[in-house]
Amino acid sequence: MRNPSKILSSTLVLALLCLAAPAYSMGARASKDSYHLQSLKTLASKGGVTPERLEEFWFSLAKEPRTRESAAKCVSEIAPSTRARDAFLDCVGERGSVALSGDLGHALFVLRSKLVQSTPTRETLRTLSLVTWTEDLVREAQRRTGRSASWLQRGKGYLKGSAKTDFDFQDGDVVVGLGDSSISSLISQITNTPSRYSHAFIVRKRAGKITTVESLVETGVREFPLSHLLKDPYNQLTVLRWKDNASRARIAARASNWAAGVATRKAPYDMKMDFSEDHAIYCSELIVKAYAKATGLKPKDLVRYQSRIDSQRVFKFANLLGVSNTVFFSPGDLFNSPYFEVVADYRKPGDLMKAWELYLMGDLFIERLESGYKVTPGPIFTTVPMAVWLGQLLPSTFHEDARLIPRSIGPYAMSVMATTQIWIYDHALEDLKRSLGTRSLLEHPPWKMRGELERSMNRHMVIRESFSR
Repeated sequence: MRNPSKILSSTLVLALLCLAAPAYSMGARASKDSYHLQSLKTLASKGGVTPERLEEFWFSLAKEPRTRESAAKCVSEIAPSTRARDAFLDCVGERGSVALSGDLGHALFVLRSKLVQSTPTRETLRTLSLVTWTEDLVREAQRRTGRSASWLQRGKGYLKGSAKTDFDFQDGDVVVGLGDSSISSLISQITNTPSRYSHAFIVRKRAGKITTVESLVETGVREFPLSHLLKDPYNQLTVLRWKDNASRARIAARASNWAAGVATRKAPYDMKMDFSEDHAIYCSELIVKAYAKATGLKPKDLVRYQSRIDSQRVFKFANLLGVSNTVFFSPGDLFNSPYFEVVADYRKPGDLMKAWELYLMGDLFIERLESGYKVTPGPIFTTVPMAVWLGQLLPSTFHEDARLIPRSIGPYAMSVMATTQIWIYDHALEDLKRSLGTRSLLEHPPWKMRGELERSMNRHMVIRESFSR
């Protein structure tokens, strides 16, 4: 949504936010629905706060403020304890309907930038969960009142423009993003440490022309024009940049050149997630190797932490998709480099709900896998393996990069992916859309969304048949 020339008044802000509570309270509080109540407890635990305080905070957003001070000062209350995080919610809640200001959003972004680059611990992840949700509430409030809410740059606040390309990308910028599919949501969460990111790519800038170099499941490693970014359904993007000003241009050029060289030889995508060989390369592997080559650093010194799949049941599912390693560099791990800094963050305007739907659905999906459920391709998908095999034998109708059936995915993996997306995710998300009616984070707390998704997974016959013990 483009910014209107006239900023709506604070009276309208109050009116809009007052709509938030009734949409939920008419169904009564979470305690009157077992699905919502359990989800409230689960998400409160993930956010490191008490369920009562989380629910009280939600309803405070529709009340008259007890103080007019900026809620940005509340960020100083956040510390690695339940009591401190509860105090943060109390502090913001005192500001009521005017709490969700741009100042608060920028303060939370600065804090999140520090947290994602610290050693991942249980308490760090809890704080990140709480901060991310509150950030998105701010963006939704900003968007609904006509203010810029898409790009947020450190030190500059919210930028004008709502397109993914409305940012001054520099050569060598590393961009991590969250895709728009079931597999994207699972990639971001199947590992320890989980993150909100499923893909990573590097920006290349030559003679004023900007391209992206990335490894996609569909094509392998390729160099794309910047317009390609507009077509990709990312709900969130975060930009990382080489921290040292003196060496940035030289190292960034080396890294983007190396990545472009891999694109020139059209390296295939590596579904195995095997960092030890260079023939096939997955997305975050491309970034780590590009900067390792550019600096001479060892990969483990460049990025200090590697994700791992701890659960054997979750790994069995990942193995069906072709993953054969339990330890690898995931997109979220790129934050754990002392050599990069977070410079900007993008959220898709008008559809912040989508990222949360994917996150919550992925959380439930992983929970089911860990409790012993398995994905079972239905009758319709029994023909998928043969169709995939035939499709991979045939050349693309137009161009290799336009291939619709990836060579990197095996036939059975494709049927599992199709079942997960079409039979499980799509049905549950459609049920959620019908249940909620509107698509705004200010009208639906995440525990209600999660509760409705779980209700659908338990009651929808097709989902139960496709995702059974």
